[in-house]
Amino acid sequence: MKDNLGEPIGTRYLPEQLKLIEEAAVALKIQRCEIIRTGAAIYAKQLLGKIYSN
Repeated sequence: MKDNLGEPIGTRYLPEQLKLIEEAAVALKIQRCEIIRTGAAIYAKQLLGKIYSN
């Protein structure tokens, strides 16, 4: 597997950083629905702001 820079995962991170990344990934999977809702709300708010500012 490669990271977003195209490098193999694990080559640019210290073991303790990888552990935090893995924990964050698990938390994101659990909270994915909440994050999607929040992201959609933020996007809608930004979009409305652009519409009303023009």
